[in-house]
Amino acid sequence: SLLYHSDVVTLFHEFGHWVAFRAYGYQAQISYKSTGMMANDVMRKHHLIEKDYVHEINNNLNFPLKREYEQLGKQLHKENVIITAAGPLLTMLAAFSSMAFLLYHRSRNRVGQLHLKHWLLVFLALFCVRGLANIRTTVTAIIFSSSYGNSDETKLSKLLGWQEWSLPLISELTTVVILFLLIFRIVPGQQRLTFFTALVIGELAVVLIWLL
Repeated sequence: SLLYHSDVVTLFHEFGHWVAFRAYGYQAQISYKSTGMMANDVMRKHHLIEKDYVHEINNNLNFPLKREYEQLGKQLHKENVIITAAGPLLTMLAAFSSMAFLLYHRSRNRVGQLHLKHWLLVFLALFCVRGLANIRTTVTAIIFSSSYGNSDETKLSKLLGWQEWSLPLISELTTVVILFLLIFRIVPGQQRLTFFTALVIGELAVVLIWLL
């Protein structure tokens, strides 16, 4: 079931990007692992000016549409930030809101079993497991002194002018906290080992599938 969960998380994440693309007037299409798009009016105009004044732009010279070109560039950068952030934000919003409901339930019923509606919330809270991918990438980067990957969090860190590890690290820490709360606060004790084992096996299976 965790394999299906990975598919749902991926598509839900891409839906966040799709909504942001559409909000800025892009023609967008969701596919597994990515969301494709066609240029909007801002991007098309920026590219046309860039094509007509490529020499002036490359040599930082003045040209008639320089101010407009720079303003369009700033707008595209803003759009890029929002679109890149939309996927992770929507995914984590689902995880945070579900976790809040689960913690509220547990505060009112400390030893009770989880019913179907609660397990559905656990399913949504596990949308945070995207952060586990960042953990794998970070460990690899530290060991091999390589890049921190091409995740949305890494891209967003660069777009904001931050260290490329900053947002992946926040994602990783958030994931660890949510998983800790799920395992030791939400899931009943008698089901804890089964839940943890399923998480580990499911994550390993997802890693192998994504690598193939």
